Amino acid sequence: MKKIKLFGIALLAVMYLASCGGSGNQKKENEQEQVQKKNYPKKINLTFEKQLNGGLSDFFEVTNAIVKIKMDDGSVDDMLINIELQRTDKKLTFDGSNVGHLALSNWGQYPFAIEFSVDLLDEDGVPIETNFDKGSNVDSELSLLTLPSGEKKWIQYDLNYNWALDIDEVIEIKSVKVNSKLTNVNKIDSSNDGYSSYSNDNHSKNESVSNEDWDAVLNSYESYIDQYIKLMKKAVNGDVSVITEYASIMEKATDLSEKMSTAGNNLTSSQMSKFIKLQTKLANSATAMYN
Repeated sequence: MKKIKLFGIALLAVMYLASCGGSGNQKKENEQEQVQKKNYPKKINLTFEKQLNGGLSDFFEVTNAIVKIKMDDGSVDDMLINIELQRTDKKLTFDGSNVGHLALSNWGQYPFAIEFSVDLLDEDGVPIETNFDKGSNVDSELSLLTLPSGEKKWIQYDLNYNWALDIDEVIEIKSVKVNSKLTNVNKIDSSNDGYSSYSNDNHSKNESVSNEDWDAVLNSYESYIDQYIKLMKKAVNGDVSVITEYASIMEKATDLSEKMSTAGNNLTSSQMSKFIKLQTKLANSATAMYN
């Protein structure tokens, strides 16, 4: 399968936003004034579950969780969630200095691979986002494995990375759960858990890596479509914040195009099915919006 082109979609968004009329500068000033009037908090202390989920739960526990919001001239500059983890006294069952990260394409070169993510919940415990790992620092997560017992370290996620969440969603976050993955690369061939890619056969390895890349790209594409639909709804409702947000969707379209150009062409039947469903979802939303 060749590249999937998204620039037409993003361009449609820009054209629609432009058609809302009025002075762009005036709307930006109005939006900034609205943001300032809401008086968003600079810091949100979250409740959290001390126990991690997943394969690293024996080795770490959560000791703090904070959202920090930085505003610049009335607009959002940074929205970061900071999670503090403490090393337990349980000895690692693997060499913590020789571990890959599942977010990187070379994780199969290591005997073990890890990954962290967070579930973001509102005051009722309803998920706002699950398995959120956008804007994470891989090196920071890997360095957790070399911490002595009892020591703490912060990991961080960018809540605004690639237009992931808007500020009104972020201030609804009240609690967090931390998830972890620990993959034994030497055993995955027989585990049938979706990571059967890394065998001793180089051709098999390369093909499966392409499939995993496509999984990530399709997930990003789904997120892009959801954000596009949300932006269009805002525009229809006269929300002036769309004027400053359209640049983000263009950036995301560019990022997706680059990923699709390198992900490979070997889609599985399930991946192709998902892609078709996403295209249909986008087409149906556009039809409903303009009718």
